[in-house]
Amino acid sequence: MKVVFYVPPVPASRPRVTRWSQGTYCDNNADIDNYCKSILDALNGVYYEDDKQVVMLKARMFWANTPRTEVTITKLEETNDK
Repeated sequence: MKVVFYVPPVPASRPRVTRWSQGTYCDNNADIDNYCKSILDALNGVYYEDDKQVVMLKARMFWANTPRTEVTITKLEETNDK
């Protein structure tokens, strides 16, 4: 599973504004693992029976003017490789 989070910039009125640029990696102190867990839980019973079926996860966060989350799920072929 590949998950890409596009995070909106912090409003200028808030203190400690992080400098950001469209399309650069997001460094807003949010825990990416919490973002991922919510996506994995949301897809339970929708795309797969249980999120324990997900054996590989790649996640990235970028700043973006248009917030969104993009998820790509690829079924792995069974192999004997370890």
